Amino acid sequence: MIGSNIQNFYEEISNNLHEAINELNKLPSSGTKVSSTIQNTQDKLGILQKKFDEELQDLKQNSEWNEFAIAFFGETNAGKSTIIESLRILFNDPSREELLKLDQKEKIDLLDKYDAAINRLKIASEKDVNDVYAEIESIKKSIKSLQKSKVPYIVAFIVYMMVSFFIGVVI
Repeated sequence: MIGSNIQNFYEEISNNLHEAINELNKLPSSGTKVSSTIQNTQDKLGILQKKFDEELQDLKQNSEWNEFAIAFFGETNAGKSTIIESLRILFNDPSREELLKLDQKEKIDLLDKYDAAINRLKIASEKDVNDVYAEIESIKKSIKSLQKSKVPYIVAFIVYMMVSFFIGVVI
């Protein structure tokens, strides 16, 4: 996070404290107990506001870097990544946005490749189905032509003779 953004963040907190005090001033105080509670809250917020503004001024004067790093450590599944990702979302981290755009582009590219592969498979399977139908038709024609000719009888006779020969040899 850039230093000016950090300072803006702290100044925003300071402004929010000022606004909270101003909103308390607008509240109607009908009873002494209510007005004393409001006054007590205003006093505490005023003290908090003053300390915060002093620390903010200190931070501005003594800041050595424009950026700072925060380290998270802890057990596995303790929520470190969740906190980091939440902070990245909260502060609109540009590198996160770039990663999301790249991730989206990669998903689109993968979907395009998937669609192309499916189309290639579809075309190949249609061709295979057509080839099988053509082969079936060819076999049907061959069967019809064999039925018309005497070749099956000759083939049957040859098979009969061979079987008879082998049976005679075996016995």
